[in-house]
Amino acid sequence: MPLTIFGDRVDETLRARADDAVRVLREGGVVAIPTDTVYGLAAVFDDENAVERLFRIKARPPQLAIPLLLDDSQSVRPYASEIPDMLWALTGAFWPGPLTVVLPKSDTVSNALTGGRSTIGLRTPDHWVPRYIAECLGKAITGTSANRSGSPPLTTANAVEEQLAGEVDIIVDGGPAKEPISSTVVDLCGNHPSVLRAGKISAKEIDRVVLAR
Repeated sequence: MPLTIFGDRVDETLRARADDAVRVLREGGVVAIPTDTVYGLAAVFDDENAVERLFRIKARPPQLAIPLLLDDSQSVRPYASEIPDMLWALTGAFWPGPLTVVLPKSDTVSNALTGGRSTIGLRTPDHWVPRYIAECLGKAITGTSANRSGSPPLTTANAVEEQLAGEVDIIVDGGPAKEPISSTVVDLCGNHPSVLRAGKISAKEIDRVVLAR
């Protein structure tokens, strides 16, 4: 019988693979996981060695920030030093889902993750695997896409295998990405939301929710 996690029906094999990923992450590893958009590279957010390795795997310039994935909206608190009211309106409307919010970071978040900036991107994806992993760990995981910097995002486990075989510790095969469109990135550090990257959710939808709160 399939299991139900976060409202999603999952099978025992995928659950076991997700549990393997949790174990590897606790041991300082880097794993590739499915999300609701594209496949991502996960490391425990406060494991400096794992984060450094993730940057090497992606060949990602250190000045480029890495967003974090959470298990639910209440998990925002440890990672943000300021939380505006409009955050709750947006997370209520679009989380779990393809919306990344940018907030002032707390001291918990390393500058290595933010490219030296004072902000951090946070998201709760609409896929049980990353949320389950974050919940099991009790902390955020990185949510950068599982492709080398400058290459197109990867939407299947096979594509990750072809590009990163031998460089990540585990690839969790959750099937093809359901909605291979990048998340919308919204800066909430000012008085009004500012869309930094267009994605699945439009600026008009964001404005509608914020104005209606």
